[in-house]
Amino acid sequence: MEKISHGEVQALLKQAGAAIRDLVQNSATLQEKVAFYESEDRIRGIAQSMEEKNLSADLSFEEKLAALRTAKNIEATEEAVKMASPQGFHIGNAAEGPSVSDGDSRAALEMFITSGDSPE
Repeated sequence: MEKISHGEVQALLKQAGAAIRDLVQNSATLQEKVAFYESEDRIRGIAQSMEEKNLSADLSFEEKLAALRTAKNIEATEEAVKMASPQGFHIGNAAEGPSVSDGDSRAALEMFITSGDSPE
């Protein structure tokens, strides 16, 4: 077995210390990046929910993202969006209704208005 001199031990300890400090710094940097991307993913999810529910319809998606990034309490904002009901309403078009010719629908409407009875 070969013996290591005191000077070689010191050099190895210096190298090990430097390597450990570098690893700790890299770990901290990566943890910051992961936290940023997790936060950004959460913000995008909230903004998408806002879009689906038509909340803050006057803002574009990018403006919603910017507002959420500066929110003081993202947890409260997220809960509020989850609890919010969809805004606005959808009015169907003629293709979604029953297929009735114009004459039939006019006659049915007139009958309902004059007598209050449904033609069916």
